[in-house]
Amino acid sequence: MKRIVSAILSTVLLISTFAGCQAKTSTSDTNAAANVSGAATDGVVLNVGMMPFTVNVPAQYAYEKGWFKDAGLNVKFVMFQNGTPMNESLSAGQLDIGVAGTAAVFSMANDISTLVYESNTAGGMGLYVRKDSPIAKIKGQLKDNPDVLGSKDTVKGIKVLGSLGTVSQYVTINYAQKFGLKETDIEQVSMEFAQALQAFKTGEGDAISVPPPFSFQAEAAGAVRAISFEQASGMKMKDGILVRKSVLKDRKADVVKFIQVYEKACEALAKDKDERHTFSMKFFKDNGLVYTDKMMDDEISVRDYITKEDYKQSGYTLGDSYMLLANFFADAGKIEKDLLPNVPKNFDASVIEEAFGVKINTAK
Repeated sequence: MKRIVSAILSTVLLISTFAGCQAKTSTSDTNAAANVSGAATDGVVLNVGMMPFTVNVPAQYAYEKGWFKDAGLNVKFVMFQNGTPMNESLSAGQLDIGVAGTAAVFSMANDISTLVYESNTAGGMGLYVRKDSPIAKIKGQLKDNPDVLGSKDTVKGIKVLGSLGTVSQYVTINYAQKFGLKETDIEQVSMEFAQALQAFKTGEGDAISVPPPFSFQAEAAGAVRAISFEQASGMKMKDGILVRKSVLKDRKADVVKFIQVYEKACEALAKDKDERHTFSMKFFKDNGLVYTDKMMDDEISVRDYITKEDYKQSGYTLGDSYMLLANFFADAGKIEKDLLPNVPKNFDASVIEEAFGVKINTAK
């Protein structure tokens, strides 16, 4: 247990999360959690961890529509501000399901939870420089990524603000490697994303590597994106839904129902962008995030909800982006190497198959 807790606590915020924040509620704080949902009236309670991000909007939407109750599920939401305390609550048995971001990879590595569904693409992450940076003046140096800015000479020696041990670091290191540089050829300064953005605005550092909404705020302040996560990795990052292993074993029928209802909400929000915009603005505001209409439009443009129709497309592989991150964090010492095989072991496509009659592959 010490090993598990140590590994979880060593993590910092990932692509959809804010560093340094504490959980907004606990599983015993039902009054505080009530602003998220409350509980339905039938059946055994299904405790669901939530955060104020894109991945969680469909769950809240479905709750307010009464769809969970219609399916016979007694759902109670518990709100957190990032993935670390959610992982701890899953480990402690206080949560049954976690509607999670990329921090989910640590829960899988520690053999606590299983990834059963991927909910949305998690775009908008990138490395940014100022408009007058030498990096911003050069484009087309990479044949496989001609839109990436910079060159070997302009990137070497730069100071990048971001959060070490996160996707921020992954993008930074891969950016340097694209130009044949080593990690030691650049300087990385670790700080919380909000702090990093403020420091960058005041002139500190040469670049900043951040996720939304900080990436949108950086662009609004005049920064330009040198490379995106997608350009750095060759794939789209995805958020997903975790289920504690014992819950998946003992209450799989409830998990399947939860996914069916959640996917119904994803479909509705994907079809009606105006509804998604309005509902997301309210959901974020109710939970401490203030977005402008422009920021929300940007969010929607880079984060698509995944539906059963996407799963029907040939070649869909559950967990591929999580596997990429797991390998990166193992190399960075954030996941112990002997725990790495637990990650692909905890990709389970059977819930999707039972929910939608679709067979998909899982990453290895």
